Amino acid sequence: MKRVPFAAIERLAKVVPDLVYDAIEHCGLARLTIDADGSAVRTAVRVEAAARGYKRFRRASGCYCLGVWAGLGRRGRGEPVETRTGSRRLQRRFMSVLGPLRRRCLIALLGIASTLINPPSARAQTTNQDTSDDGQAFLFDLLYGMPDREEPLVGDSQLATDPGAEQQAPRPLFYFRTLAPLNYNSNAEALSSGGTRTAEGSPEVRLGFASQVPDLPLRFSASVALEFDRFVSSNSAEFDKIRPRAQLQYVDAEDDQAFSPFVGFSPRLDFTPTLDDNTATRYDLNVGMNKAFNFDGEFNRVPASGNTFAASRLRLGFTLIGQRRFREPSPASYALILAPSVSYRISEDWSAALGIEATQRWFERISNTAQENFTLEPVAALEYDIPESWLGGAEMARWFGRPAVDFFGAVERNWSNFSSARFTQVYAGFAFKAAWRF
Repeated sequence: MKRVPFAAIERLAKVVPDLVYDAIEHCGLARLTIDADGSAVRTAVRVEAAARGYKRFRRASGCYCLGVWAGLGRRGRGEPVETRTGSRRLQRRFMSVLGPLRRRCLIALLGIASTLINPPSARAQTTNQDTSDDGQAFLFDLLYGMPDREEPLVGDSQLATDPGAEQQAPRPLFYFRTLAPLNYNSNAEALSSGGTRTAEGSPEVRLGFASQVPDLPLRFSASVALEFDRFVSSNSAEFDKIRPRAQLQYVDAEDDQAFSPFVGFSPRLDFTPTLDDNTATRYDLNVGMNKAFNFDGEFNRVPASGNTFAASRLRLGFTLIGQRRFREPSPASYALILAPSVSYRISEDWSAALGIEATQRWFERISNTAQENFTLEPVAALEYDIPESWLGGAEMARWFGRPAVDFFGAVERNWSNFSSARFTQVYAGFAFKAAWRF
C-alpha cells in the first residue's frame, strides 16, 4: 500500500462507501456477510469477481485478489463456500448491477471491507500524515526563529524565543522568505513499520505582513506559504501545501518578555503534485500564549524593554497552544501543545537553537472508536549567517536576502492507542534561507 499515492487513498475513501452502499440498496440485500482471510484467492477468468470460495483442488488460472471477500451464504474456517440456489440468484443480481465495471467495483468492495474490518488502520494513515507535517512545521518555525544578525521579522514564528515573537511592529511590514531544506528522512510515509528511508527536499516560499492595530497593544500578522514535499524514493509521500495564517497577538510596548496571548486561524490545503488536485483541507483555530526570558552575555536577565534584541544573547521561553482542528476528509480533533525552546547567539555569524514540541491530540469519535495521540519532537539547529564581505558588502547582502545556512536534526515520535498510528521519524540535513523586507 505504501506504493499507492496517499492522495489516491484519500479519494478512494470518499467514493468507496457510496459505491458499496448504493449497490447493496439496489440489490435489496437483507444480509451482507464479510469474511476476512489472510491468504490470496485465485479464481478462474469465467467467474472473475464472483463471491466464490477457495478450493485447493480447483485452482484455475485467472487473476489474484486480496484475501478479503464479501460472500453470500455460510463458510466455515478452511472450508469451501456452501452456496445455496437463492444465494446464486443474489450473486447474479449483484454482479448484473456492477456490469462492465465489475473489476473496479470489486476492488472498491474489497477496500471498504478492509476498512470495516480494521477502521483504525485506514484512519491512522490520514492522521499520521498530518502529525508528520505538524512536526515539519515546528522545524520550520525553529529555523525561521533563529537569532539572526539582522533585526527580526515580527510575527513570523510562533516560538517564544524568536526575537520578534513579542515585539510590536513599529510600522507596517511586508516580507518575502524562502527556505530550501535538503535532508534525510527515515520514514517518508510515517508508517508504523516499513517506511521508506530517503532523501527529502521541501522548499517553501512565504509572503507575510505585520502591523500594529492603531491605538491598541495588539499586533496583526498574516502570511501565506507554498510548500512542495519531494522524495527521492517515495512518490506516494509527495504532496504540495498552501498554508495561509492570520494571528492577532497582545504585545507589550514596554516589555517584549511579558506574557503575550494570541488567537490565530490557519487553514491548509493539500494537493497532489504539482498543485493538481485538492485532496484534503483542514482549518486550525489556535488560542495560546508566549513567554520569553532574555539574558545578556554574562547570563544576567535583560531589563524590560520594548526591544531587547541587541542586548540579548541567550533566550529561554515556552509557547502554549490550545487547538481545534476541522478537517475534510475527517477526522477532526482537539489538541494541547507545549513548546519550550532556547536559543543562543554564539557570535556575530553563528547561532544555535533547541526546541521541543509536545502535543496531546484527541480525535473525533468514528464508529464508536476514538483515537488519541501523544507526539514528542525535539529539534536542534545550528545557523551560519553568510558574512556580508562574501557577498560584496551590506547592500549586496540585502539584495541577496541576507542568506544563511542552517544545519538541523530532529526526531519525531508518535504514541497512540491505535497501533497503526505509532511511528518514528528522524530528520537530519541542512537548509538555505533568505528574506527580503519591504
